[in-house]
Amino acid sequence: KRVEEALLPVPSAQRAEAREVAQELLQDRRDLLDALIHEQGLLLERLLALRRIAAEQIQIALAFRQYVEERILWVRSASKAPWEVVPEVGPALAYLLAAPTWPDAFKRCWDTVQQRPKWFALGALGLALVFPLSLLVSRRRLRVLCERAWNPEGDSLLWTLEGLLHTAIVALPIPMVLLGLSQFLSAPPDQHEVARAWAAGLEATASTLLVLEFVRLLLRSDGLAERHFRWRSQATALVRWHLRWFMPLALVTGFLVAALGRQGTTAYDDSLGLLAFVVQAFALSVLVQRTLRPKGALLSGFLRRAKDGWLAKLRFVWLGLAVGLPAALALFALFGFHYSALLLYTRLEATCLLLLGLVLINSSLKRWLSLIRFHLALEQAQQREQAKAEEESGGEAAPGDAPPKPEIHNKQTVLSAQSRQLIRSALGVALLLGF
Repeated sequence: KRVEEALLPVPSAQRAEAREVAQELLQDRRDLLDALIHEQGLLLERLLALRRIAAEQIQIALAFRQYVEERILWVRSASKAPWEVVPEVGPALAYLLAAPTWPDAFKRCWDTVQQRPKWFALGALGLALVFPLSLLVSRRRLRVLCERAWNPEGDSLLWTLEGLLHTAIVALPIPMVLLGLSQFLSAPPDQHEVARAWAAGLEATASTLLVLEFVRLLLRSDGLAERHFRWRSQATALVRWHLRWFMPLALVTGFLVAALGRQGTTAYDDSLGLLAFVVQAFALSVLVQRTLRPKGALLSGFLRRAKDGWLAKLRFVWLGLAVGLPAALALFALFGFHYSALLLYTRLEATCLLLLGLVLINSSLKRWLSLIRFHLALEQAQQREQAKAEEESGGEAAPGDAPPKPEIHNKQTVLSAQSRQLIRSALGVALLLGF
């Protein structure tokens, strides 16, 4: 209509031609506008995609920033106060016990077993062999080795080393089962997060249980500590009594700390995970204080014998550090430095393992020296009995007989003191290098 109105001034003879030209121009204009609208739509889509990518990059940058800040020792990893995380304890427990997730998680585990049957069959066979080996062979052999200790007819340091090996084997079955369950739950590559959290908790529980059970078996009344190393029964009984309450507490809290640290919800780790870590650290502090008291059954005899040594003189210094360090880490976590406290606590656990190893090495070397003195004393006693029997019979020594050996008791004492000092020095250097 507008074209016809615009063509009114045009003469009638030229109006048809002008109409065709105008229609062509309008068609070209419409095509150009359609192309422009299409290009504008593409540009808008690209702008929206760039905006989405930029938002994702911002989220990734913030996540990396949070990750870095949580894992730098001098940066707070928890922003809430301790009393503010208590309401999150219930949801954290509900997350770990998420019933709707478990059927599908076990189905994925079973699908993984069917895909790799040989590996899981080997693992199950290994567990089936560990149980009878530990319960039948190792227990029986360990009992025999403890009964034969310090036998005049024969004793050897190899018996002690074999006893340590059998003690570790006896402590192995339940940790092996927990570790197997951990591997079973974490096997599927697309496993649920809660199942992976349980796998991490079971793995941490298995390692803790192995160490504590080894120590408990070592300190039994018929174990290596009393029979081979001649540790005082009052000292071993004291440690065993405190392990009764510490072991369940350490296993439960260790599971919670490892499991909640594996999942992705920070609020759960900063609530129930934080409280579990605080309880675990304070429990370790109480255990150290009750067992390492200077007047307690464990150290009173040693400090009395070595009252002039530097360990006795500095007993309040190292005891304060041993008791105060776990408690300080607990307070450190309560003030917001949760990750830093966890990292330092793992170093503390490694130090405790180092101390346990050095104590066993020291006791084994002392037993070796005592066995040497023991056999020399038996030999001297036999020689004295033989000489006394010959004297009573009135026999005289032949000219070619060798003279009797001189008394070497003083020399043994000097060598024993020097050897013990050398052992203590070597273990002290090893402890410093381990720190």
